[in-house]
Amino acid sequence: MSPGLFMLQLTCRWAGGYPDPDFLWTEEPGDVVVGTSKLGVEMLNQSQLSDGKKFKCVGSHIVGLESGASCVVQIRSPSLLSEPMKTCFVGGNVTLTCQVSGAYPSAKILWLRNLTRPEGVIQPNGHYLITQSGQSSTLTIRNCSQDLDEGYYVCRARNPVGVREVDIWLSVKEPLNVGGIVGTIVSLLLLGLAIVSGLMLYYSPVFCWKEEPLLLAELKPGRPHQFDWKSSCETWSVAFSPDGSWFAWSQGHCIVKLIPWPLEEQFIPKAFEAKSRSSKNDTKGRGSPKEKTLDCGQIVWGLAFSPWPSPPGRKLWARRHPQVPDVSCLILATGLNDGQIKIWEVQTGLLLLNLSGHQDVVRDLSFTPSGNLILVSASRDKTLRIWDLNKHGKQIQVLSGHLQWVYCCSISPDCSMLCSAAGEKSVFLWSMRSYTLIRKLEGHQSSVVSCDFSPDSALLVTASYDTSVIMWDPYTGERLRSLYHTQLSPAMDDTDVHISSLRSVCFSPEGLYLATVADDRLLRIWALEVKTPIAFAPMTNGLCCTFFPHGGVIATGTRDGHVQFWTAPRVLSSLKHLCRKALRSFLTTYQVLALPIPKKMKEFLTYRTLLAKEKI
Repeated sequence: MSPGLFMLQLTCRWAGGYPDPDFLWTEEPGDVVVGTSKLGVEMLNQSQLSDGKKFKCVGSHIVGLESGASCVVQIRSPSLLSEPMKTCFVGGNVTLTCQVSGAYPSAKILWLRNLTRPEGVIQPNGHYLITQSGQSSTLTIRNCSQDLDEGYYVCRARNPVGVREVDIWLSVKEPLNVGGIVGTIVSLLLLGLAIVSGLMLYYSPVFCWKEEPLLLAELKPGRPHQFDWKSSCETWSVAFSPDGSWFAWSQGHCIVKLIPWPLEEQFIPKAFEAKSRSSKNDTKGRGSPKEKTLDCGQIVWGLAFSPWPSPPGRKLWARRHPQVPDVSCLILATGLNDGQIKIWEVQTGLLLLNLSGHQDVVRDLSFTPSGNLILVSASRDKTLRIWDLNKHGKQIQVLSGHLQWVYCCSISPDCSMLCSAAGEKSVFLWSMRSYTLIRKLEGHQSSVVSCDFSPDSALLVTASYDTSVIMWDPYTGERLRSLYHTQLSPAMDDTDVHISSLRSVCFSPEGLYLATVADDRLLRIWALEVKTPIAFAPMTNGLCCTFFPHGGVIATGTRDGHVQFWTAPRVLSSLKHLCRKALRSFLTTYQVLALPIPKKMKEFLTYRTLLAKEKI
């Protein structure tokens, strides 16, 4: 094989015999003559080659054809096998493996970096070690660094009839400190104790949720008389601040209400009052908060509160925005119908920034939970945009790839991944460090309109107009469970909306439950371990839902602009689940699978128990 000219040399040998035989090369089928020679060597150019094509060599001797022989060569392009994701600790080493199969002639293997700039071939040096044995190649990366090494690596195999590539995502994480290691060991011991204890410590969420959600309160919009009450009055988004001190509600007609939380005490059950008292005391030190009305000038589709910024981010914000007091740094972002994003200071209701860049409706917004004031927006212009509010709202990245409207976006609690979903039935997972695509998740049969990560970042749920919710392992892309609201026939019609089309899905704060809102006028509560809803509540024209950060309440928004608050009984998580949640908050699926622990424990920690029950 000549790599530069893509020429393939076929050789047919005849052992012994005198005089030399004649060789005839033909294409199969059809016996099209390719060439004849005394040496049995034939050179083929790339135009004569294709995957699966067969070439036959027939040798004939002067003593007769019956003394001849033949052989058949089939040309095959390479196939590649590799792990889709790997993890390395900062300062450690990691080995990526790529296996070529089915290639004839043999393929040449290269390793490349897939960055935003053109791909570059990796050359062996002190940092990279490349070894190859037959059709298997390994790339060892030494002394891993987040800045230099995290991202996509490409294994490329090439032979004269084809090129195949496989992407491997490398995640680089900070090494565990001594406290983390001790915590891991203690957690594993507790987990082992919990499993051995069996039913004594077993937790069944079905029996803990003993009653249907009850309506606590309903807020109705007070709109100016000039507005048509049936036009643009939808509550497309509701949100609690991460600390639970504020509630935001897009009540239609360009208005957002900011309401101090908790609500008036007569609407709140006693069990909830005690939990909410801390957030109420927090607000007293900053003065008595009051309800605020934000006139956004455009229909509001998306809402997102920022976490309270970390001290460095808080100082930077105060220095660059001196008009805003240092203590007043809780921020609300609003996504508007004209593609703009407005940033508001919650305590004062002041407009701080106006972000422009999207060409169509901003459908959803999400802040990084770390408090570094990075905002992600999802739009009907088929893009996601990344904004840095510490830099006056500078747009730092545009993520493209969706073919239809982007409906939603969600950032994992560990800030490593971004999920986006759109009308083309697929879900995209992006790296929040390199802003590159990690993988696509496919399984829905219609537009995917809502997504959310579990509190430990180990699960991802997506909801679709096809009436299903799918639970995924975001690290491996594996589909763990599907929850159906209405069973549809395999041959779906061409419409994109069905009678039970889902509108919203969200995780509960402890990560054991899901809430969904659908067009069949029901709020459903699901337990992770159960394939059918464990509780229902009737609601008309629901569009969105979210849990209160400390549990106990679910807020839902409706098409007529109302907001409803429902009871959500708090549950005491099992020891098993608490251990799993603690471990998965800093361990990926691949890291768990590499632990020297029993298989059953690995299945529990990686939520593969859901997969087993799905198959049953």
